[in-house]
Amino acid sequence: FHKAVVGISPDNTQLIIYKKQKLWISLMKDGKWQKPKKLPKTINFGYYQRHASLTADGNTIFFSACNKGQKENYDIFTSTKDAEGKWTPAVSLGNVINSRGDEDSPEISPDGKVMYFASGGHTGMGGYDVFKTQFVNGTWTQPINLGYPINTPADDIFYKWHPETGVAYFSSSRVEGLGKMDIYVV
Repeated sequence: FHKAVVGISPDNTQLIIYKKQKLWISLMKDGKWQKPKKLPKTINFGYYQRHASLTADGNTIFFSACNKGQKENYDIFTSTKDAEGKWTPAVSLGNVINSRGDEDSPEISPDGKVMYFASGGHTGMGGYDVFKTQFVNGTWTQPINLGYPINTPADDIFYKWHPETGVAYFSSSRVEGLGKMDIYVV
């Protein structure tokens, strides 16, 4: 089966893995990654759960998934840990973030107030474009397309931003690339 690292906690102690169409987590203990454990059904509720991002405290996860009973049309959901450390049932980020197209690869800032994600449904330049939204007064703002040179007529996705350095990496299927999807830095 296809396996991939889809997220890592800001403190580098939790690794989120895509495996068997679900999200798994591995913890760093004594300098070694532990055997991955599947996240609960409150997160792995649909046919596919693909990409995820954790806040710095490790208590909130944002992830892309198909709704129950569907095998396409990815939306972004969130779940938090309750007082006992268990993940609560996932909640959709709603129609401001999720469109009729696919939303994928959420990347949350350490404080949980800024999120980057890719969308094939919001107005953009290509297939997938990268967008930014902010959590203000309890709601997510209307997503802003990051524009060129990040977004192009190709698929631009998997935006990973390092807030301390200001450097971001993303993948794109641009014509001038070397392969099907290439990694770019900005």
